[in-house]
Amino acid sequence: MAVSGFFAQAFVGAAVAQSLPPSVRAQGVTVSEWSAVQEEVRRLAAQSGNSERALAAIAERLGVQHARNGGVDLGALFEGLEARVSRLSALEQRLGELGIGNDNARGAAIVSVRAAVDAGDLDRADRLLSEMTEADVASAERLQSEAVDRRNRAAMMLAARSDLARARGEYREAAALLHRGAALVSAPEAKLLFFLAEAEALREGAALGDYQALRDALGVLRDYALPLTPTGSEGWRQIRDGMVSTLYRIGEAQNDVQALSEAVEGARELLRLSPRRGDPDTWAGAQWRLGNALRHLGEVSRDRGILQEAALAFQGALEVYTREHEPVYWVWLQNNLGNALRLQTEFGDRRTLSRAIECYRLALSGADRATHLDQWIAVQANLAISLRMQGGEANIEESILTLRDVVALRDRRRTPGPWAYAQLQLARSLAAGTQREPSRRDEAIVAARAAETMFNRLGQPTLLGESRELLAQLGGSR
Repeated sequence: MAVSGFFAQAFVGAAVAQSLPPSVRAQGVTVSEWSAVQEEVRRLAAQSGNSERALAAIAERLGVQHARNGGVDLGALFEGLEARVSRLSALEQRLGELGIGNDNARGAAIVSVRAAVDAGDLDRADRLLSEMTEADVASAERLQSEAVDRRNRAAMMLAARSDLARARGEYREAAALLHRGAALVSAPEAKLLFFLAEAEALREGAALGDYQALRDALGVLRDYALPLTPTGSEGWRQIRDGMVSTLYRIGEAQNDVQALSEAVEGARELLRLSPRRGDPDTWAGAQWRLGNALRHLGEVSRDRGILQEAALAFQGALEVYTREHEPVYWVWLQNNLGNALRLQTEFGDRRTLSRAIECYRLALSGADRATHLDQWIAVQANLAISLRMQGGEANIEESILTLRDVVALRDRRRTPGPWAYAQLQLARSLAAGTQREPSRRDEAIVAARAAETMFNRLGQPTLLGESRELLAQLGGSR
């Protein structure tokens, strides 16, 4: 029995509800963890209308991918599973398009594909689509008069297979299928759509730590998509914007100065092409992206001048994204401005730290905890870090209380990385407060160990090292 088929059946019947598929049992995943996965599958199936068996098969594959250190990263698994719901919906829509027409055999084959997906037999669905694709490709080569139509249909088949591959988490396979689809279509507009979808599929690899996939996506945008659009056109700007975003993600994830420098130059180019008078919102968005790239470049390269440029870019964006015009953007920009100012404190100017704290407090005055909880939490965490840096009994106390609240609000299963980072920051603030209350040392050790365990599980060496260094300082090393 195929892996996906086994897992789909594991969700049928109460008697089998607690069983573990062999592929995930081999990774050390527990029954209790898998029960949570089963519950999430049922919830998403009911919410989206997608086949529970198909989602079950996808969950099994994700379970193997996200198994780490004798368990499963439920947060990453749930996030991946929720993202793949849209791919199943896209697959269903594309199969509907492929089934239109008078070709009864094709219509029957599409029915079989749908049945395979609904049954959770994704391997069979892919085999059927592959057979249909290859049949169309061969026919196009034999029958020149039908070549264009059949090539376009084959490209649609490949696009459908790419949807299926992305639903299964096979982003590189999806990208290869889309690249092949681009070669089959002749219209430049159609080729462009395939290349953009290929880059999007490759960017999904970043969630699994495959940063080479981000670099490959950058190459697709630069070498294939960009030459298909007139320089300076709206489509060209959108592709350049995607390149800047991809470069920034590479630089942020790997502290890559070269990638961040290229992101800065790309953002400056977009800013030159977006005059404020003609389109203030586009201009402000370009300022925001430039500020983000400058802020991280300044942090990595330890260049105060670059950090000052970042602050100026955020301030420029705030002139357009005002509290009244774009309240959510305004909060984020105030937070980002605070970050750029706080980092300048490392160069000895304590005034920038006070200004950063003012920015965070101002951002919190406009943040809506009820509707934008993640935003509210992020600003609170940055404020707490800054208060600890400023020092003083009252500031340390507020920092501790704020970070305790942040840790309580972070969902360990869904956002394990941010949860662990909040634990690390709480441990640091508690350590700073041990002189007044020595008993806080034990709480600091507990928080630092929680961070250490999660960073080790997530494979984040830098933050893991920081957690262990703090534990050593506290005398809590294992």
